[in-house]
Amino acid sequence: ALTPPACVEYVVVHELAHSLWTNNHNGVKHIEAGKDIRKVYNSFKKDNPKSWGSYGKTNVNEFYAEGITKGVLGKSDKYTKSLIKISKKYGL
Repeated sequence: ALTPPACVEYVVVHELAHSLWTNNHNGVKHIEAGKDIRKVYNSFKKDNPKSWGSYGKTNVNEFYAEGITKGVLGKSDKYTKSLIKISKKYGL
């Protein structure tokens, strides 16, 4: 389990990631990004990586927030790299 200040940092980055994208955002760039994010999420669900725990598997919104958080805080893998690339591509 994370302890302060790491847990605070994790929560802040995670919640900020939700502000960048969720499937409830309706801007053109968010809708287009969502198509790519869902492709990565579907691959993620199929692969079912154990290193992610269960929270990122809750839904596409939590997957995105967890992936961005992991990438920002230095726990990158192919999913986090894809999500960061998508975020940059669409200017999220």
